[in-house]
Amino acid sequence: MAKAVIGSTNEAKILGATKALRLLGVDSIVSISVKTGIEQPIGFKQTALLALIRARKALEYNSDYGVGIEGGILFETVYPLEAQIAIVIDKEFRASIGISTIFPLPRSFLPELKKKSLGEIMNSVTRVSNIGRLYGAIGYLTKGYITRIELSYQAVLSAIIPFINNKLYHSLPSDIELEETLKNRIDEP
Repeated sequence: MAKAVIGSTNEAKILGATKALRLLGVDSIVSISVKTGIEQPIGFKQTALLALIRARKALEYNSDYGVGIEGGILFETVYPLEAQIAIVIDKEFRASIGISTIFPLPRSFLPELKKKSLGEIMNSVTRVSNIGRLYGAIGYLTKGYITRIELSYQAVLSAIIPFINNKLYHSLPSDIELEETLKNRIDEP
């Protein structure tokens, strides 16, 4: 009987993560609230480090797997690019990272993202309260073809690949090694 704790109470993240974790044979899933102190992560590094904080907090709850999922603006090109990053840490502190589909946000969002979270912008644009807890920006932008649940599923599924196929992934980095790599090898402005 395997147990996973998800470092979020966001329903879309929980539903997506649960679907992926079932593939590992996880039969007990709990979610906890984790405050990261940052409402809108900008950049791959910051988004991944916040997912790591969530995964570590989740692992403290006597689980086999701690799961952290964070949505963020990964790149700022001619328009902002958004995705979900998931980090899964097992009880031996082996860590893996996964990412969802990356999708463009409207160019008009770029100046606003310097002052507001994507959730705040989407709530204003759509007049839907807490859209990020439902189908997310992706659900609105794709008219329901893709939802935040699916992005969370993709990110967690990508992160658990080494745990599904552990014969090929017998050597995973520790959560500390992953953190050091993210901090020292990812260059972002």
